Amino acid sequence: MKKIEAIGDVVPTAKIELAITGMTCANCVRAVERTLLKKTPGIVTAQVNFATEKASIEYLPHQVSPNDMRLAIKRAGYGAETVEKPEQIVDQSHKFWIGVIFTLPVFILSMNRDFGEYVDWLILVMTLPVQFYVGWDYYVGSWKSLKNGAANMDVLVAMGTSVAFFYSLAVLLNPAFGEHIYFETAAMMKMMRVHSVPIY
Repeated sequence: MKKIEAIGDVVPTAKIELAITGMTCANCVRAVERTLLKKTPGIVTAQVNFATEKASIEYLPHQVSPNDMRLAIKRAGYGAETVEKPEQIVDQSHKFWIGVIFTLPVFILSMNRDFGEYVDWLILVMTLPVQFYVGWDYYVGSWKSLKNGAANMDVLVAMGTSVAFFYSLAVLLNPAFGEHIYFETAAMMKMMRVHSVPIY
């Protein structure tokens, strides 16, 4: 335990390392650090590493507890634990493989537009689980990010894939809106973001 001086007194500090979940870009790192340093009394220093998804924190034990830190981070739209996160790894790995199973045939079918309208409907059906199951975390992350007055990569992914998906759906329902569908674009964008999750 380290000590710092505060107006003539020696104040003991402690250090802790938290595993952060839900970060998708550098803006997320800044959001977590800002939450800890500016919105959580008792934090002396806070450094968040995007690559390792960990936050190294020095704090005043008599002012703030690890649970206070976790709650503050969760209110900002992210997860925080003092232990490894095997459940999250298993969940994301499961979603990754579900995404692969559906995205691969969507991509292959989209390479040839001569199969007819019925194939377009098949592509829609196969894109649905990728868009709203595999990619659901991006909608949740977007809502939390915007609610906290920030925009991270979740917002960009959710907006981009939603535009591609719902425009394609409109074209499929009413060809007057256009000639091409982009369901495969929505699916591939989601999978390009999910592919960085450790797979076991």
